[in-house]
Amino acid sequence: MNKIINCWNRHSHYYKIAAETNPYQNKKALNILINYAKQSNKILDLGCGEGSILNMLQGNKKELIGLDVSSLAIKLARSKHENCKFIKYNGRNIPFKDNYFDLVYSTYVLEHLANPEEYIQEAIRVTRNNGFILFIFPNYGSLVFKSPCFKGSLIKRSIRVFVKYLRNINKRTLSRLYWDRTRPMLDIEYKPDYDTLCEPDLITLIKFLRNHNCSIEIAKTFWKIENFSKKAIINFLGQLFVLFFWLIKIPPLKYWGLTALIVAKKNKP
Repeated sequence: MNKIINCWNRHSHYYKIAAETNPYQNKKALNILINYAKQSNKILDLGCGEGSILNMLQGNKKELIGLDVSSLAIKLARSKHENCKFIKYNGRNIPFKDNYFDLVYSTYVLEHLANPEEYIQEAIRVTRNNGFILFIFPNYGSLVFKSPCFKGSLIKRSIRVFVKYLRNINKRTLSRLYWDRTRPMLDIEYKPDYDTLCEPDLITLIKFLRNHNCSIEIAKTFWKIENFSKKAIINFLGQLFVLFFWLIKIPPLKYWGLTALIVAKKNKP
């Protein structure tokens, strides 16, 4: 993890490349985030990077806080977005009291975590009762997609993912996420998500959040790749895959798209 943080701190172009070339940004998912932000006054971006998404959520009387482990990211964010407050933190302990925020969210952060379970529990802790936790992430743990850092047999991986799905599908809650780990590729020219540490998936996240006293408001995936013309053929094949599984009525279809979105409501104890 320290090597990745050093990478984030060392290369100022990292955040520009990630913002401009990431093929997994999804406008529909971001619009849902914007709608929840309109209902919220105290908002936390947990892994804010250079702060562009948090800055999109500005509005009257809003307290906008961004946290990141990278000192460079915080420096860039402070220089660009004066109406938000940005704080460097240790990646583990959120420096706010329990039940403080109306909305806690992250966009394309979960896949970069060495400790996703601890991170999610901290997000829940600082969210007020009846407040919302929202995550947008590449659904690398699905049967269909994998992270750029995955190395190994695709056949074995597909079997393992499907077995995990069968093992967990009838469980309402899970105490662990069981996300596969990956080894980041830090010694070559950076491309989006070459710094991936794990392969998150929506199905286990739904059950993990339920286990931590949250009810699920929205849980969905998106198959379309936006703003990335070189990936058009992948998008087309993905749509054919959707049609095929819709025709044979495979239940997990809606959870296997490329980009995942989940919104959870924190229940009262």
